[in-house]
Amino acid sequence: EEGLGKSGETYLVGADYRMRTDSRFIISEPRGYLQMIEAAGSASPLELDLMKYYGTTVLFQSVKTESAQKPWLAYPALSPKRLPGVEVLSSFCPLEVADVKWCIIAEIDAAEVFGAVDQAARNSVKWLLVVVLCSVAASVLLARSLYAPIRALASATQELGKGNMHIRVKHQSHDELGQLASYFNSSVKAIQEQQEVILAKNTLLDEQKNELATQAENLRQLNTEIARMNDGLDQQVKARTAELETQNRVLAEYAYFNSHRLRAPVAGIISLLEVLRLSTKEKERNAALDLLSQATRDLDQLVYEIQHIIRAREGRDPR
Repeated sequence: EEGLGKSGETYLVGADYRMRTDSRFIISEPRGYLQMIEAAGSASPLELDLMKYYGTTVLFQSVKTESAQKPWLAYPALSPKRLPGVEVLSSFCPLEVADVKWCIIAEIDAAEVFGAVDQAARNSVKWLLVVVLCSVAASVLLARSLYAPIRALASATQELGKGNMHIRVKHQSHDELGQLASYFNSSVKAIQEQQEVILAKNTLLDEQKNELATQAENLRQLNTEIARMNDGLDQQVKARTAELETQNRVLAEYAYFNSHRLRAPVAGIISLLEVLRLSTKEKERNAALDLLSQATRDLDQLVYEIQHIIRAREGRDPR
């Protein structure tokens, strides 16, 4: 059985470039081989007819490939292809057998040889693409897993800047981003507590301020009332002083007037006492006593009138 793989074969070629052995393909697939030769134009119509008639390529198939010519001739212009458009890998060796000038050639299509390599390369490229896609997907997922906490922290920072002290960053991981979110939440909580303490102190200060303002207003009103009362008292004192001055003036005038009225009873009493002391007659003494009694009553009435006037001036009961 001849051949190497699906497209390889080994054959002998003479110095006239004609095959000295059959091609494996004319044995395995004669019709397909002849059609291929005819389509490629590598054989003349006569050669094709002879190969069809005898069913062999020996002495009918012309092989002018580079491998067939190298053992004894060099034609750089000749194609290294077995058939036009078909690249092959060739190995050749001349045979020196009893004046026979042949060479043995082994050929196989390059596509078959490198097919596994190409397939491996394609598979490698596919796996490389898969790895790249997986890497890209993993990178995207990793970027999202990294970006989501960072975006949450950025959004929370903006809310904190707006004064929202109830903002918190949700996190489940315990990596650096999770620790950063935990530190952020702790810091916001501490700031919130400090703010609440400050607000409580400010509220207390406002209450104390309002209380002080109320007390100041009360003091101002009290001072106003005291000033008004002082003004009233001053007016009353002035009025009372003027009234007392008037009363004193009237009393002085009344005292001056009554002093003359008092002098008469007093002088009468003194005179009557002198009469009683000097008189020896009973009748004169009785008359003097009657006059003395009347003068005493007049003096008492005058004193009573003075007291009545003084009490009336002072606003007391005249009795």
